[in-house]
Amino acid sequence: MVDKWLELAQKNLESGDDIEKTYTGNCDRKYGHLLMSKKKLLFVSEEGLFSKKYSLVFDIPYDKLKTNPKGRYGLEVIDAEGKRHDLTFDIPVSTVMEGLQGLMTPTHS
Repeated sequence: MVDKWLELAQKNLESGDDIEKTYTGNCDRKYGHLLMSKKKLLFVSEEGLFSKKYSLVFDIPYDKLKTNPKGRYGLEVIDAEGKRHDLTFDIPVSTVMEGLQGLMTPTHS
């Protein structure tokens, strides 16, 4: 059985795109999941204790994404229109950035 938050993220992917990495954290003070696909960065918020509700907070292609680490556990994500999202994690942001940079860097054959 696929988690509902993962299902929501997968519905927002293009054909041939797949989720490669996921991290749990907060975006603009909302708990949820940061997902990294081959082509874009997504965040799905999770609300509710017994009856969960999931919402797509952002869905940004890597070529329209800017990031700015904030301290040891924070990351600012900025889309092409200048919309900012503040993310925080329970793990060092360097771990998240390593995963992101590996997916954002085009592979050469």
